[in-house]
Amino acid sequence: MIYENGIIGSQLNKYLTKGLGSVGEYNNNNTWNFNGNNRNLNNNNRYNSNFRSRPCSDYVTTGMSTDHYTISLEEIQTIEENCKSNKPNCIRFRVNKIHNIIVIWHQINNEEVIITDAMVFTVRIPKLREIIYCSYSDKLIQSYYVFSLKSYLEMNWFDKDSYSCRNNKGVLKAVDTYREYIQIALEKYEYDDIYLASIDIKRFFLSIDCKLLAEKMSLYIENNLKDHPNKEKLLYLTKCLYIIDWHKINITRVDTIETYDIPEEKTLLYSDPYIGVPIGNWPSQIGGNFITTFALIFLRGLGYEYFVHYTDDTSFVIVDKNKFLKDIKIIELFYLEVLHLELHKNKRYLQHISKGITTLGRRIKFNRCIASKRTINSIDSLIHGMICKHGKNKRYIEHNCESFSQSINSYMGMLVHMTMYQYRKRILNDIKNNFNKYFIVDEENYTKINVNKRFSTTEIYILYIKTKK
Repeated sequence: MIYENGIIGSQLNKYLTKGLGSVGEYNNNNTWNFNGNNRNLNNNNRYNSNFRSRPCSDYVTTGMSTDHYTISLEEIQTIEENCKSNKPNCIRFRVNKIHNIIVIWHQINNEEVIITDAMVFTVRIPKLREIIYCSYSDKLIQSYYVFSLKSYLEMNWFDKDSYSCRNNKGVLKAVDTYREYIQIALEKYEYDDIYLASIDIKRFFLSIDCKLLAEKMSLYIENNLKDHPNKEKLLYLTKCLYIIDWHKINITRVDTIETYDIPEEKTLLYSDPYIGVPIGNWPSQIGGNFITTFALIFLRGLGYEYFVHYTDDTSFVIVDKNKFLKDIKIIELFYLEVLHLELHKNKRYLQHISKGITTLGRRIKFNRCIASKRTINSIDSLIHGMICKHGKNKRYIEHNCESFSQSINSYMGMLVHMTMYQYRKRILNDIKNNFNKYFIVDEENYTKINVNKRFSTTEIYILYIKTKK
């Protein structure tokens, strides 16, 4: 029984963890390719483009035991089960799943992790960004690292008002908390004394000092994970996953936009070595939260209670305007000198509560919350673009109705938490008037659209099968 019900079979697990093998020929240039079907072992050059791993144990002949491995095979298997998806990278990985999981298991335990390749694409909504993400194998290694650290960071490090990439947090929770702070301030202070403010970190992910982040994270692990059985592995992975010179990584572009279309300040590939982390990787998000927590602790020390932080944006409820104007220079100096980050000079905001504030895709005032102009423009552009494409090609909507409905419903799910009923009604009525054949509109609450059953992917496949028969 090698594989059963998505779990590594007990016989294979027992065979491997007993360490029935030794290093037949340890060489820095070699890698061992284990075939899970026939248990044959093939030697490959580690720099061969067809095979990138380098576990150093031979599992067939007798010799050195793997009992010293502190990370079990089941842990890696559990990580893979939690991360699996229908994306092409995952499907390719799962074709030879057992072998690939064993490779990762040995890479981590033997401290032989090598980040060699990555993929990149560009997004233009809501703004131009370059997304770099690693292979699925590297994603599993990153996931193991984050899963191991996250509970400790949540328990005794992350600030309660930091909302990015955290369980039971998110944008909606941040907005609700910010509005609660406004109401608390209104109850405790005079209306005329309350101001709303925000600051933003310039090129946040692309400006993070990787060596500083790795140093601070390693110090945290040393001090707070003293009894963790895999502390040394986590220290090792901290250096592997953060201290990367992305100029030397083999990066493949997976979209049609050429590199020269991206300004130098928007791409990691033009940054100085060891400056900047890729937006598309999970350790980057955790690392970003980790490094900005130092700033949030500093803000608490200056006496600020009412603020919410999301990635690189911090929004305040200010009850002493003059104090904030004096402190902003100190805050800017702290970011620059201690965290090696720069506050954006053109993205600072301080206005009376009556003027409101735009943050996290919302326009927030003391008595209501509406969508920002950028969000409204994105929705209008999506609707207008679909109408134009439908005018040129009558079958365009038919072929893209499900992806279109998913985009619209995503926006509607955000708008339903704002004072935007009339706008939702107008948008969905536009869809009904132009695409009534393809979509069914929720005319009771105006919260979503459904694809007409005739044009759903499931029905199309069923009709295709029936036609073939």
